[in-house]
Amino acid sequence: MRGTILVVDDDATVRGALAGALEAEGYATHRSADAAAALAIVDRHHVDLMLTDVVLPGLDGVALVHAVRERAPQMPVILVSGIVEGVTLPETPFVAKPVELAPLLAAVARLLRATS
Repeated sequence: MRGTILVVDDDATVRGALAGALEAEGYATHRSADAAAALAIVDRHHVDLMLTDVVLPGLDGVALVHAVRERAPQMPVILVSGIVEGVTLPETPFVAKPVELAPLLAAVARLLRATS
């Protein structure tokens, strides 16, 4: 197992595709459709990295990143979204939708190496 990744996206198709691609590369995944469920996963399970959409029902992805960093300050996060303008978080890579898998997988591997 290469690590455990939490995939947060309200679109089940995107969530499934990202998680499936990560699983095919040997990662374990948890999946969440919203920030509340994502925080529950972070509180209950070991997670090495989180991928999150910016636009989520309820708490948005940026607020989710801040909440996760309070719980797990060392956990790397990648923002994945179709919204590009105006979204910046320090030390948080951004991947635009539609997602190109090769750069995403490279970013995941790089971040996990940096934190291990």
